Amino acid sequence: MVKKGLPTTIFCVVLLVIIGTSVTNAHFPNCDRACTFELDPICGSDGRNYSNRCHFEIGRCRNPRLTVRCKGRCEQCYVG
Repeated sequence: MVKKGLPTTIFCVVLLVIIGTSVTNAHFPNCDRACTFELDPICGSDGRNYSNRCHFEIGRCRNPRLTVRCKGRCEQCYVG
């Protein structure tokens, strides 16, 4: 019988991240990089919220025209 708890949950989350990253980066092999889970949002010119600079840089690798719209969530950006 396997004991369930925090170590099992962490293992499952890490496994899902690895699988998801591998599938996503199959189309963009040069954009592959590991990012932290740090929350420091950046709003991209594509209207998407990126959880931190690392995730934004992956987005920019996939779309070189991507720029920073503002620091913070898109919902908080100055509209004008």
